[in-house]
Amino acid sequence: MEAVELSMRYITDRQLPDKAIDLIDEACSTKSMKYQQPKKEHQKLKSDFDLLRGKIEKAIIDQKYQKAAELKEKQIQIEKKLRESTGNFHIPRAKRFTIEALDIQKMIHQTT
Repeated sequence: MEAVELSMRYITDRQLPDKAIDLIDEACSTKSMKYQQPKKEHQKLKSDFDLLRGKIEKAIIDQKYQKAAELKEKQIQIEKKLRESTGNFHIPRAKRFTIEALDIQKMIHQTT
């Protein structure tokens, strides 16, 4: 209800129901981004992956192919862990957010 009332008052360049739906969609996206922040473990794996990529390139340039192959094995293992950590992402029902009137008001504030 809040989305309809506020969108009628403050968003004049579009028509209902599109502008109210867009407002709700933006509020949902903004709120769900709180869950999209990577975990510390995921960030560490990603930085290790990037670090290994640089070491592999340096080893290849220095023509140390055996060392590059060993580093590549480690990189493959880290890549597998990265895929597992992003693939198992699930929000428990008890921790899911709901969109409230305050969220809609924040979106109106941002868009106007």
